[in-house]
Amino acid sequence: MVVTVAAKCVAGLAKGLKKKFSAFTNTVLAAVLEKLKEKKQTVLDALKDAADALFKTTTLESILEDVLGHLENKNPNVKQETASFLGRCLTYCTPAILTKAVVKQICPKLIGRLDDTLPGVRAAAADALGVILKIVGDKPMGVYLDGLDKTKSEKVREASSKVEMKVAIKAPAPAPAAQTKGPAPTSKKASDSKIRSKPAVASSSAPKKVVPSKSSAVKVVAKPSGASVKGKGKGKAGGAGSGFQEVSIPVEPEASSEEVKEMAVEMLGESLVSQLENTNWKERIAACEEIQKKLESMDELNSFVLISLLAGKKPGWKDSNFQVMKLKFGLVSYVAKHAKGFGKRSIAASLSGLVDKLADTKLK
Repeated sequence: MVVTVAAKCVAGLAKGLKKKFSAFTNTVLAAVLEKLKEKKQTVLDALKDAADALFKTTTLESILEDVLGHLENKNPNVKQETASFLGRCLTYCTPAILTKAVVKQICPKLIGRLDDTLPGVRAAAADALGVILKIVGDKPMGVYLDGLDKTKSEKVREASSKVEMKVAIKAPAPAPAAQTKGPAPTSKKASDSKIRSKPAVASSSAPKKVVPSKSSAVKVVAKPSGASVKGKGKGKAGGAGSGFQEVSIPVEPEASSEEVKEMAVEMLGESLVSQLENTNWKERIAACEEIQKKLESMDELNSFVLISLLAGKKPGWKDSNFQVMKLKFGLVSYVAKHAKGFGKRSIAASLSGLVDKLADTKLK
């Protein structure tokens, strides 16, 4: 269960931060790949989702060493799932990414897995090779496929025919057909007419060059509009299909504990603030209940003062009575939902208590 939740957290961070997460990708990916030995399907699904999300934060070349290393893992599950992961990564690659040098690194490792004793590993390796064949074509892959026996070669070609690419790629150029010798020009006049026709072809093709320039101009115009939207919290990260929105979180001004207490007294009354730190737990419960009533009657809530009061007023988040803590976390929830300026300082002060009590079954 812990592995599943951790994998979901990694996937969420990677999907949300995108390229900003790339500094941590290699470290986290190595741990995720090592955990692919898990046999429980729910855990495995979470790990695969995390690995896929991590790939999108970086480039194929930067993770290649780790991935190829795990293809040699002693655990068959790790080998199979790593080969499958590599195959999924390759569906996002173009011929420009899958250079001759990169293909030279990957193919021998995958071909080695075609001889594995387990059919799952062999199938995953054939699928990954099929993606490479789909991208680069027969000629570059001939060096590797020609050395395989007929059965293995056919499996790779069959896998290639079923590949669904996630990016658009140009189809590999077909092998040039044998040219039949046509009749020679019958006269000098005919050859001269061909020579004269060449400038006309060049001029007729010239307008076609305008098309890409138009589309690129549209892209340039689109960028500023995207940037302006991003400022409103609906930028690229919150685009269609991403599932995430960039939200502007305010930062409250700093205040000393004395200033917080003064503002709390002004808002709630001195007796209620003092009651919150009473040594009798029943008094603290009564104080929390009274604060809840007062908050419900207020039009505007100062989240920073309220959260700082709950966290800082002894015993704060270290209260040993679970009933008091339940009421305090209930107040945090109410303030977070109803206060307009629930900012970074309030979030940090709340999380310091919430994270510490996550494992407390009485507070769930």
